[in-house]
Amino acid sequence: MSKKQEAAQPVAEQPADMPEPQYALRQYLRSETYKADRDIVAALLDEGQLYTPAEVQAVIERFKKQEAI
Repeated sequence: MSKKQEAAQPVAEQPADMPEPQYALRQYLRSETYKADRDIVAALLDEGQLYTPAEVQAVIERFKKQEAI
């Protein structure tokens, strides 16, 4: 199979019965994905809890949409 054909293949989605992976605060703080929002992540997430990427993204978006006091 050529590289073009491989690239055209759809990416396999996670099966519906598998839970979304969860990560600790420290892992999100080291992640390049959340580099721009590290301060928000550090301030709003709890050290001892695990979060899915969707949960973290929702926390960041909710914070950014808040009206300044």
